[in-house]
Amino acid sequence: MNTESLFESVRLGDLTLKSRIVLPPLTRSRSTQPGNIPNDMMATYYAQRASAGFMVSEGTQVEPRGQGYAWTPGISTPEQVEGLEKGHRGRSRRRRYDLLPALACGPDIAPFAATGKGSSGGAVRHPQRNR
Repeated sequence: MNTESLFESVRLGDLTLKSRIVLPPLTRSRSTQPGNIPNDMMATYYAQRASAGFMVSEGTQVEPRGQGYAWTPGISTPEQVEGLEKGHRGRSRRRRYDLLPALACGPDIAPFAATGKGSSGGAVRHPQRNR
């Protein structure tokens, strides 16, 4: 099997990736508690994999009431943003492109996030899980 082409650059729309290796999303549930704050362990994990041509990092909730899984990072407080920026700085030294997917779990939100108030699924109950 010839794998040389994996390490060749490739165009993806307007982007030129340095390799054809793409790291898929990895939700690992390791943020610092309380607060779902991205931490040094997470930054190290992604920096170790920064040689991929393109990385889709773990799902990140944009609002606490839309959180679907415990210990996933958020991006709605200054502390969370600071943690994400620290991780991004470590990755951007080695790779040009990565994507932070917005995690919006809708009716599949975690029971501890189901406040019943406001938006982001807080007032929605999953018919099978929240009887």
